[in-house]
Amino acid sequence: MNLSQSPQKLDSFIQSLETELTLKQIENQVIMTTSLVSTIILMYRKGINTDLLLKRIQWLYAELKERGADTCMGMMPTKKIILKSLTYLTDFTTVKRDVIEPKVEGSNGQKNLLMLAYYRNNLSHIFVQEAMIVLTILSHKAANLD
Repeated sequence: MNLSQSPQKLDSFIQSLETELTLKQIENQVIMTTSLVSTIILMYRKGINTDLLLKRIQWLYAELKERGADTCMGMMPTKKIILKSLTYLTDFTTVKRDVIEPKVEGSNGQKNLLMLAYYRNNLSHIFVQEAMIVLTILSHKAANLD
């Protein structure tokens, strides 16, 4: 097959190659602890203490493992692992009296939230199926209300 003679075949080949590469990247993506920490911190924007953070991360870790996600940890995250992950997020979070929250004051507030969301986005592909089901149910419910 000579792709240079047929622009349509070339476009089709490139599109299928892009799709295949993207799917392979998603299949082989490893979830880091910083992604788990960022996800929970963004859920608790007013702050969360380390004990509750640990519980929520352990719950999230269990959900990820149930869905077959590959994580960098071979075991349930411990408080020590979570505190180490927080050191990588110090530019974007504040810790006051054992309460962790996104750093939103000052001119970098929105940038900090965006960076935490960047870390969190590594998880989104894992929950796509559930999101599609919920979206379908909600849109169907909304359609019935009209």
